[in-house]
Amino acid sequence: MKKLIFLITLIISVFIGCATGQLYKLPTSDGSGTYEVGKEFYEDIDNSYYMIGTMFYSGDAPLFSSTWGETVLINKYCFENHTSAYTIKLIYGGTEWRFMNEFRIKIDDELFTLLPALEYRDVVNYGMVGVMEIYDFELSSEIINKMINANIIKMQYYDSPITLDESQIQIIKSFLIDSEKYTYENNL
Repeated sequence: MKKLIFLITLIISVFIGCATGQLYKLPTSDGSGTYEVGKEFYEDIDNSYYMIGTMFYSGDAPLFSSTWGETVLINKYCFENHTSAYTIKLIYGGTEWRFMNEFRIKIDDELFTLLPALEYRDVVNYGMVGVMEIYDFELSSEIINKMINANIIKMQYYDSPITLDESQIQIIKSFLIDSEKYTYENNL
């Protein structure tokens, strides 16, 4: 139960914000269901932006493991200066540091190794003292296009590779297709 409370608190505070985040339910691009998209505005003196993203993987940890949980999201940043960027965001919580220095993603038969564009680490106390690590890995347009057309997506960032199921791949595809139209002015 403490793991679940930690993950919910972490996702709310990091992904959609405690007070200003908004959550939307959108249809998947293949019509098979819906997926949730969060939007958060960040004001900056030089280049304010919207972060729009969706969670596509949440790892459950065994009860007595050192891991409380991990979540993987895909985000699009829409900047005031009319530029944009995509990232995969990895959020981990547990009792031991992992210091993950790469995110490997295999799309069909092609392997990509991503290095963190942003790293954040902190000691936290959500009823249990532990650590939190957040990493952003920037996605190139080549990777984005391959993900939109993928049949199989596997990822590895710590232990064993994780093969995404059909519904997780559909969330990624739907988000990437839908987010092509998002800009700073037209942000969801």
